[in-house]
Amino acid sequence: DLARSKARPHSLYSKFPLKLTNFVYLDPAQPDSKPQGYLTVKTPLGSGSMPDSGFGFNFEFNLGSLGALSGSAQFVVNLLIIWEPNQDGSQEKATTFVGLRLPGIGGDVLGFPLQSVLKLSFKTVELLVDSTSTSGTAYLLKIKKVALKFFVLSFPPSGQTEIVIFGNPDATDSNDAVGWYAAYAK
Repeated sequence: DLARSKARPHSLYSKFPLKLTNFVYLDPAQPDSKPQGYLTVKTPLGSGSMPDSGFGFNFEFNLGSLGALSGSAQFVVNLLIIWEPNQDGSQEKATTFVGLRLPGIGGDVLGFPLQSVLKLSFKTVELLVDSTSTSGTAYLLKIKKVALKFFVLSFPPSGQTEIVIFGNPDATDSNDAVGWYAAYAK
């Protein structure tokens, strides 16, 4: 019951604009119960593959708008968190999977279409946690090696571009906005 529940002050849920969409149960007897199209996110918990059995949460993560190139539509991704309990009930080294699903993703290509021939692509996604901040715990979603592709052409043609999306570390009442920073190195 989200209306009666209160997020822990330094949790990911309290710092990012996450909206719980559904609970997930992975039944090993039903292989098609496994959610599809999620890219592994590197986290402090590890970056393993999705387990065959377990429990989890699926969240919508609103990143705002991509602007005029996308018709000002909201850019909403899905964040999936799944854990597989240990057979002995211990919590040590439990299998945890964090995945990100982008709108329009297909096949093995990491990216999504902006227009019919333009695609924004990237190589890896990483979730970083900084608990040393004076204003509280900060979470960063780092997207590495970002490029704009037009058929076989890529911009930038060389170098490295990264985007860092961050929640408000001072969020108290509302977690409905994110900030971002992009950097390019030759």
